[in-house]
Amino acid sequence: RLEANVAKLPVSGEMGGVCCATRELKGPQKLWVTVHKAKGLRHLNMSGDDPYCTCEVIHRNKVKTAPATCRTSTLPSTLAPEWEETHEVGPWYPGESLKFTIYSKGVLNSKVQGTAILDGEMFYPLQFSGALNIAGCEGGKLTVSVCPI
Repeated sequence: RLEANVAKLPVSGEMGGVCCATRELKGPQKLWVTVHKAKGLRHLNMSGDDPYCTCEVIHRNKVKTAPATCRTSTLPSTLAPEWEETHEVGPWYPGESLKFTIYSKGVLNSKVQGTAILDGEMFYPLQFSGALNIAGCEGGKLTVSVCPI
């Protein structure tokens, strides 16, 4: 399921006011996932590189849990995209990680630039905001913020 709730990037502290640091989470939760930007992407398509990013919750129990994903908009002709998009993603359970995949959209198909994993312990019980290394894209970085809501 693709969540289409895109909002303006919260100012630092806005997320923290209702973030999970002050309460214990039980049952399925939702996350605010902000994809800020990427840098160090590679040129993959002759027709131009139009990057977008997906985020997927890596569920521990894939059989009983609905998929939880979001996708940024596609930005034209750049290897340093600045999305600044916040999405609501769920369901998510404490301890589950997030997988970010950066794609380069071409005329016929999309090619994978690389992936980044954010372990659940990195954003629960406190939120995470920082740069992740993009595996498969040497020197590539993806800047994200994540907070359970």
